[in-house]
Amino acid sequence: MQVRYLIARSSNDRVLAAIRGRLERSKPGFVREIAGGTFVWVNESGTDLDARAGFLYVIGDIFPKKDLSEAAGGVARPIGVSHLEKCVSEFWGSYMAVKPPGAGGDMQVLRAPMGALPAYYVLSHDLIVVASDVDLMQELGLVRRGVDWDALPVFLSSVSVVSHRTCLAGVQELPPGCVLTIDERLQVGVNPMWKFWDYAECTRIPSRQAAETQVRHAIEGVTRHLIRRAGAVGVSLSGGLDSSIVASCAAAEGQRPVLMTFAADDPDGDERLFARAVASRLGLELLEFQFEREEVDLFVSSSRHLPRPIGNAQTQSVARQYTKIASQLGLTAIMNGMGGDNVFCTNSSSLPLVDAFLGRASFSEFRDTLTSLQNLTGVTKTKIVAQMLRVLARGRKPNWKPSLANFLRGEPDRCSGDPLAFSWLGLKGQSPPGKQYHVEMIVRTMHTSEGFHRATTPAWLSPLMSQPVVEACLKVPTWQWTSGGMNRAVARTAFSDRLPPCVAYRRTKGGPDAFLRDFALSRRTLLREIILDGELVRRGILDQRRLEGAFADDSMLRDGYHAKLLHIADIEAWIAYWDGLTLSADDCAPAV
Repeated sequence: MQVRYLIARSSNDRVLAAIRGRLERSKPGFVREIAGGTFVWVNESGTDLDARAGFLYVIGDIFPKKDLSEAAGGVARPIGVSHLEKCVSEFWGSYMAVKPPGAGGDMQVLRAPMGALPAYYVLSHDLIVVASDVDLMQELGLVRRGVDWDALPVFLSSVSVVSHRTCLAGVQELPPGCVLTIDERLQVGVNPMWKFWDYAECTRIPSRQAAETQVRHAIEGVTRHLIRRAGAVGVSLSGGLDSSIVASCAAAEGQRPVLMTFAADDPDGDERLFARAVASRLGLELLEFQFEREEVDLFVSSSRHLPRPIGNAQTQSVARQYTKIASQLGLTAIMNGMGGDNVFCTNSSSLPLVDAFLGRASFSEFRDTLTSLQNLTGVTKTKIVAQMLRVLARGRKPNWKPSLANFLRGEPDRCSGDPLAFSWLGLKGQSPPGKQYHVEMIVRTMHTSEGFHRATTPAWLSPLMSQPVVEACLKVPTWQWTSGGMNRAVARTAFSDRLPPCVAYRRTKGGPDAFLRDFALSRRTLLREIILDGELVRRGILDQRRLEGAFADDSMLRDGYHAKLLHIADIEAWIAYWDGLTLSADDCAPAV
């Protein structure tokens, strides 16, 4: 069971007592009053807590950076830190840190940088509630089903990035690394306390060897922490580099984790040979599963537990299989290599060369980067250098496309292509173009870190997306990631002694696309009905004519529209789940 929590502050004792009563009657766990008009509930029982004045309360798992062998975590407990700044600089994990109201009446809530413990909040005139999941708030009567029809089109027409606004009426999100300040009148403010740029702009690691050592140390330390805290874990092994690195670190802890891999019927989606090679090298058991069409229900959204529709079809099959095997084997968590492409700075453009020029890399480093980009892309060195000169002369403007850009209806300028155009990320500062791209890639994958439903599935642990690993990788110059004709070069070399060469140095990788293609073709009639008769078309958010063209055989196969159509169907299922009464300010408070 994953950590669930709720923090409530109210100027109305009757409202607060009603919420606490509902929790104590329906939700096993631990309730702690941390100040007048403020309490915390966590779904884990614990020892009697010593409320030492002046210290922070922490919910979830928190680990000290300086000592990779110790950990604290679990229920809301005070730790020996009195400032949120120290919490960010000296600790990491998936946690919420709460600073009780002081003399001025201000209360502060910090969400861990890069942590997988979410923070959603609702606010009314006499109550604010911060919680781990919207289902918990709904079950307590704090949120009523209602899609925010102003926010949803903006979300679909922009790059998928964690922001304050969700797609549910009345529900906001506290972004990772940010502090929510609540004064005695329940007025709120949000400010970033941890920024990517503090690490992207710091003095770079002196050598490639030092970079490999630092990155490996961070991944090993994080994995060790997570395994010791979680206990019995499995590892989702795709057969690619990133999940194989995680599996190798988990195996080094001596707990012999179970490895699990999924395959499609099509050879393009069957990575079992690579997964078996990793399992053989590590001496671990590998469980093999198939993506199952029967386990995908197009009328059920795989992201219905989240306040934004980010689901995809194969997630249902994966979640059900993992939940089943976790129950059979007594696993408490599933580790994965999610985010590796992003954190390890996969980049086939000229940007690493631009950074090498601006960063005054040595001539040999510049030459190696240029040769590597030529080998990766097949583009001549002359064209790569020309592209580099254009970036140096004109600068670089982010141009990420929304996933549904082909089907959106309305003005093209409504689409936002800059993942860093959010106030909580702070200013870009003096980072070179390639490093800005590196941060963009990490930011774009953060919204997927929450995993499966917190109440019903095992924890979803992503070591490569943790704060220490991200900080270590941001310190590595971008050109060092593109070396020897390979991308993710620092990670490859750092773990080459633990992985079979066929995995450590592979250049291509399959995935679930073949399963999605076959599934979409087999459900084309139903997909067409769900989408063309759905709310997104009816409300003019998606273009009906373009969607009709996408259902042609050649469009679904040639243009890769099958995955996007399945995503749209998942959005429609999400809308159907959450659509209902629109939340008003007074609706936030429960009836008492």
